[in-house]
Amino acid sequence: MKNIKDFKGLYCLRPFTHIDITLDDRTACCCESWLPDFFGTGDIEKLTLEELWNSDRMQSLRQSVLDGTYSYCSKEKCPYLNSEEFRLYTRNELQQAAAADSRGEELEDSLLELKDHAPWIKNILDGRTFLKILPASFNLAYDETCNLRCPSCRQNNIVHTKGPEYERRRAVHKKLFDTLEKSGYENVRCFFVTGAGDPFASSIYREFLYNFDGTRYPQLKFFIMTNGMLLTPEVWEKMIKIHSNISNIFISIDAAAPETYERIRVNGNLNTLLKNIEFLGRKRKENTLNNLILAFIVQRKNYKEMVDIISIAKKYNSDQITFSGLDDWQTWERQEFNENAVCNPDHEEYSRFLEILKSPEFDDHIVNLGNITKHRVRALSV
Repeated sequence: MKNIKDFKGLYCLRPFTHIDITLDDRTACCCESWLPDFFGTGDIEKLTLEELWNSDRMQSLRQSVLDGTYSYCSKEKCPYLNSEEFRLYTRNELQQAAAADSRGEELEDSLLELKDHAPWIKNILDGRTFLKILPASFNLAYDETCNLRCPSCRQNNIVHTKGPEYERRRAVHKKLFDTLEKSGYENVRCFFVTGAGDPFASSIYREFLYNFDGTRYPQLKFFIMTNGMLLTPEVWEKMIKIHSNISNIFISIDAAAPETYERIRVNGNLNTLLKNIEFLGRKRKENTLNNLILAFIVQRKNYKEMVDIISIAKKYNSDQITFSGLDDWQTWERQEFNENAVCNPDHEEYSRFLEILKSPEFDDHIVNLGNITKHRVRALSV
């Protein structure tokens, strides 16, 4: 686990490269729980993409990275600031990446995330907070439509297929992509689909994934985030025009037992999901899929299945199983959230949680403990 008090001279790329496109003045550059003091940068329904990208708030966030204070960031929850699996970069590393790009050289493995990001890296090196270049990556998070109703995420089913709220989201999608069409996709590096809901439940995102011609833009990657229930072999084939652009498929699974899965992921079926994951695992083994990642949000209902989910990930050729603590999305009353937040040291089952983290299975190279890392360090020290 990182034990860094002073982040000066260590640079996070996200405020300089990434934007989350959301509704209701919640635009940011990463997870809301990692930026508790940021409160968004503006509303895409009222502002242009350029105005959002260079708002006063966004520039202040970049300045906090440049001066090393990270004053808007949660040092507790952000995995870039408190775990080994995610990382910040030194000025020397950024200079190496920029130089390698100018000379057309390959980067060493530890710097591969910086590949093709020279224009954005130069802004960091020059200390700029106002960026003339648009974001490299976009998290499409403006349609919350989902086929599941996970209690930690939402109290009710959210499905937008018609009516004013659907038209509102379609208008945002059109506005964003009209801008990108005009500016050109040459400087776009990645689309994250989706940071809200499920991409295959949303007709907006589904049509985008089926119809975008990725063969024209080999530098552009897709990071697909899904619950996986609807990602069948048939749906995979419908995305044929972006197959070579898909860098990651990231599936939230959150349970290793069917009964647990159905409690956590309401309307879901683990056996159906595992059939889809098995298909994707075959694609991974054939190297027709670049990366398959399973994700597990740790809570009271599932923490005893953490070791079992590692076995499932390995069985289906997953590149990574990533763990993270439960975030408070204010869908539960405070007492109910506290009862489920087993990663809280004050939780009555926290000591049992630590016992599980002592398992050697967590040393497997496919395990990414993220912000659970500090708890395992504590478990191994007891």
